[in-house]
Amino acid sequence: MQTATLGIDRHFAGVASAMVNTSQQVGGSIGTALLNALAATAFTDYVQARCGQLRRPESASSAAFEMPGHDRVSTEPKISGP
Repeated sequence: MQTATLGIDRHFAGVASAMVNTSQQVGGSIGTALLNALAATAFTDYVQARCGQLRRPESASSAAFEMPGHDRVSTEPKISGP
């Protein structure tokens, strides 16, 4: 921390230190998000290459999952009534 605030007037040392801390926190968050996105993409590519092509449901809110060669499976509960 001393190196980051080297040459800063003592009056502004607190502000400079806060800026260094904030920059480290934001940089860490962005780095983590970037690594997570890269890992998710690599995992998706790996699974698709090894398990065949999966088709996406019609919409993101669809309660069905489709896979080539299989019937459509619904996760919606079946209601039986009078």
